[in-house]
Order: sequence, then C-alpha cells, then structure tokens
Amino acid sequence: MDKILVANWKMNPGTLTEAIELARGSDHEGVILCPPFIYLHTLKDEIMNAALGAQDLFWEGETGPFTGEVSARMLKNLGVSHVVIGHSERRKRFHETTEILNHKLKVALAAGLTPIVCIGEELEEKMSGQSEAVWQKQCAEIFKDIQTNSLIYIAYEPVWAISTNKNALPDTPENATHAINFICSIISSHSTTSVIPAEAGIFGVSPSSIKFLYGGSVNSSNAASFLDIPNVTGLLVGGASLKIPEWQKMMALI
Repeated sequence: MDKILVANWKMNPGTLTEAIELARGSDHEGVILCPPFIYLHTLKDEIMNAALGAQDLFWEGETGPFTGEVSARMLKNLGVSHVVIGHSERRKRFHETTEILNHKLKVALAAGLTPIVCIGEELEEKMSGQSEAVWQKQCAEIFKDIQTNSLIYIAYEPVWAISTNKNALPDTPENATHAINFICSIISSHSTTSVIPAEAGIFGVSPSSIKFLYGGSVNSSNAASFLDIPNVTGLLVGGASLKIPEWQKMMALI
C-alpha cells in the first residue's frame, strides 16, 4: 500500500527487555518507532527495516545548561531520523505553546530531522464550531517564518478522539477527510509568497513537501478506513502500537 505507521510508545514499555521485544516485533519497512529517549541508543541496533523517531526535542542549542532536555543534534547523531512535535499531551500537560512548537520545528529542520507536526482541536472547540479556526491558527503560528522544501509530516490529531481522554468520541473517515483537506488548503493557499494575517508571518513551505498522517486513536479495526483517505500517507498510532498482535495486523496494511 506504500503507507507509513508511526508508533508513539509514549512512556512505555517499563523495561528495556520489553522495548527490545517490541522493537523486534515492529521491525517492518514503513514503520517509524518513537520510544522513550532512554531506549533509543539500544533500539537503533535492534531494527533493520523500521526507522527511529523521537517523541520530542528541545528547541535551543546543541548543548547547554538545559537540565533534562535533549537537542535535535543529539538525536540526529544517535541515528534518529524523525521527531514528533506538538503532540496534544505535551501541549496540554507541559503547556507547550505554538511559539515553542515553531522553535522546535526550526531546530528539527536545521538538524536534518523529519518533523511530525501534530495539529488538532479539543472537544470544546469542535462542539463550538471552532475546528477550522483552530487548524488555521495552529498552522499559521507553528509554520511562521519556516522556509524549507524538506519533507514535513502533518498529523491531524483530533484531541477529542484520543482514547485516553475521559470523554473521547469516535472519529470518522469523513471528518478526517474534511480536516486534512482543509489543512492542506491552508498550506497551499499561504505557501511561499502569500501572507496570512500580519501577526502570523509568511509560509515558506512547499505544499508538495507536506504529507499527512491521521492520529485519532487508530487500531486494527479502523486503520484501513483512515489509510484509504486519499491525502493520508499514514497513521500516528499510540496504544495499539504497544500490542504486538494488534500492531501486526496494522503493519500488514502497509
């Protein structure tokens, strides 16, 4: 099918032994594994077909007095090729702003990492009819002053559909199609020379360099329906990527 699957393990599994077992069972072409930082060094030698991604990065400097942080250059030197930027859990729990995400995107691109940028609305925003305005604002601010032809993945991540949320609602391919097409139109209409609202700056991102992922609690039961969306290149997967039987069914789709 020529699609990709990004496995976001979050703060899992609990031991290195489990991480190695999970990585070996996930070593499939088209898979990008994003384990916790502490497993990256070991897992790069455990996979031959999958790529290695990071769940986050710091936005300032290659080294420095930043306790607990990991730079883009450190990740690149470790063999990491991709990095998730702006996952909704980090925006909510660690109060990451779109300005911070813009800085992270810039340093990721400068280091030669392929960013996976998460865009998506909360339930309250969806219910009040603000989804499109949220997508517009997030794109404008995260991509402000970005000038690149490098590959960037945008993951549409409807926060209201993520299963770890108490009031999660199931998403549909129809809604995901609308969201991704709308976000695509934002990038296309404001790329290179078109100025969006003055405070937002200029898009310098070629639409042809953007590929789209879907990331709203995907599992083996609904993965095919989201992969069938024309503009969707792949899936950003959380909990299902930790369950080998479930994950193998999904890998068989790509």
